[in-house]
Amino acid sequence: PTLDVQYYSQIKLVSKENMGISLLKAASELEQFARESEYSCAVMVKLMKSTFHTYGMEAPILPLPVPLTAYPLDIQPPEASCPPWGQRVFPTLEPSGNSSVTP
Repeated sequence: PTLDVQYYSQIKLVSKENMGISLLKAASELEQFARESEYSCAVMVKLMKSTFHTYGMEAPILPLPVPLTAYPLDIQPPEASCPPWGQRVFPTLEPSGNSSVTP
């Protein structure tokens, strides 16, 4: 028994859409958390600067933020990182990926 190509493409499309929605939801929640944390940190830094100034002390130098480019996104496909797995599974997946019809 084989799956109909149209059915397979519809399942693939629905899965892709659901994955995208889930990813956007998770990313927006993380972004909100980061924004709130950055604001809290900025308020704390401002409070500490005025406190150091009030007591006539020199404020410590804050560390510089690390740019996003400092975290490389070297993504390695599973065929390269796990050669036995990739060599066995990739030929099996290839025909089903080629036979799918995308609208």
